[in-house]
Amino acid sequence: MLSSQHYFKKIDLFDSGSGDLEYWLYLYSNTPMRATPFLVGMGLGYLMSQPKLLQRARMSSWQVYAGWALNTAMCLAIVFTLAIAYKEDYQDNNLEAAFYGSLHRLGWAIGISWIIFACSTGHGGNNVSENQSLNMRTVAKVTWQRAGDCKRH
Repeated sequence: MLSSQHYFKKIDLFDSGSGDLEYWLYLYSNTPMRATPFLVGMGLGYLMSQPKLLQRARMSSWQVYAGWALNTAMCLAIVFTLAIAYKEDYQDNNLEAAFYGSLHRLGWAIGISWIIFACSTGHGGNNVSENQSLNMRTVAKVTWQRAGDCKRH
């Protein structure tokens, strides 16, 4: 039987008696567990494909700063909350594990969606120069070429 304690547990898939393989099969690789990020991404894709909706989504500078600050705080909280479970004196708490288990995928998907939305609507900052984007295009071409070379052999 799976419990909410699996979310704050160190995972060892090779230890057959620990139940970690059960966690992997029934929670981690389960398709409905991946539905939330998928639906958030589909919603963002729909929003970005509708020019009228994008025009109504214009934001003032304070809204952009607040969005970036909240997004950064949320994503860092999602990543570093797991450090709590790795403390030596950590006591399992079902309520904490239930909140984290039910909301971390949604929060991460919203965080990534904000980055995509903000950058594609011109709210991602203007620190990228033309020279830097040329360098990234060159790296992307080399990477693509190398991946193509590997597939031919």
